[in-house]
Amino acid sequence: MASRALSAALLCLGGALAYSELHLLSLREGPGPAPGQATVPGPPEAEQPVTKDCGIAPLRGAVEGSRIIGGTQADTGAWPWQVSLQVQDGDILMHVCGGALVRDRWVLTAAHCTKEARDPLKWRAVMGTNDLTRSPYHSRNIRITAIIIPPDFIMETFVNDIALFRLKRAVRYNDYIQPICLPFGVFQKLDQNTACFISGWGRTKEEERTRVCWGLWQGDSGGPVMCYLPEHSRYFVMGITSYGHGCGRRHFPGIYSNPNFFQEWMTHYLSQGNINRLFNMDIVLGQVLTALGSVLLLGVT
Repeated sequence: MASRALSAALLCLGGALAYSELHLLSLREGPGPAPGQATVPGPPEAEQPVTKDCGIAPLRGAVEGSRIIGGTQADTGAWPWQVSLQVQDGDILMHVCGGALVRDRWVLTAAHCTKEARDPLKWRAVMGTNDLTRSPYHSRNIRITAIIIPPDFIMETFVNDIALFRLKRAVRYNDYIQPICLPFGVFQKLDQNTACFISGWGRTKEEERTRVCWGLWQGDSGGPVMCYLPEHSRYFVMGITSYGHGCGRRHFPGIYSNPNFFQEWMTHYLSQGNINRLFNMDIVLGQVLTALGSVLLLGVT
């Protein structure tokens, strides 16, 4: 698999990260930005420490990768936290967005992906494979039971474009399925030497005649920006793909939601106690509730 290092500027825009000179993946992968220096808001007092069971890809080297736009196929198991979020359309499952497995029952993605379907029970999380036309023995297809979105998310402008998808059951980790680390408590200034990558299932080039982009913005939305921090010997999700202009064009930044900005909101729901209390509520299929400060789309079987 070919690899190439690309430089990019990283800007801190509230809850988003903007990367310029971004080359986009088909499962595509690619060095995302090797960002310039930037600072982010300090984390809340209650920090989640780096855990020993995240951010490690057993089947790949630490910093290997290839481009997305103009890139190549990713090796099986290269990004074990990569998730394909799919919507049920009759008898067909349709890939809509990417996502990142951050806990055994939680997938981090972009909130705008829910435009395709608001009912959690129409969604599936497929993981453990880079070929969506096949179902190898190590892959998993799991239903979604809840989608949690920040209350101040704005669909029209992609402000606060982040979401948590709750799996119906905990996934069992293997060499092809692993969680990526969240950057809480370890986020640092990134420089030109930081190895960062993005991944997804979009095309490897833009259709110039129609200007339709099937790369980052339609196949890779919700996917992770993954940075390898050698001092921790593991990968961290530093961004979630939100939107951009065109398909990996130079000088047109892609916009990425910054998980670090949403630390307090995310840790509130990742807490087992909070979510158990939530799921003990008497709910109706597809009911939209405001609870614990967020919009929740809940489904029951």
